[in-house]
Amino acid sequence: MARKLLHLVSENTLAIYFLHLIVIEIFQKGFLGFAVNGNTVNSIVGVPLMVALTLGLCLVIVVPLKRVTYLKKLIG
Repeated sequence: MARKLLHLVSENTLAIYFLHLIVIEIFQKGFLGFAVNGNTVNSIVGVPLMVALTLGLCLVIVVPLKRVTYLKKLIG
């Protein structure tokens, strides 16, 4: 399980790099109905939570986009 996740992340690092700032802003501004920032969550919990949420949402966005032929060439 961990090996598959690591392989999935390593295949999509460029796309995750391009998307992660947008996803972080989405979580900090609360566009999804909840906000994860320094005012709402303690840093000890908030930083690992933000990493997990950002990585998860980036993968949810990137993996389906890479299945489209032309977008796969664009994303990498």
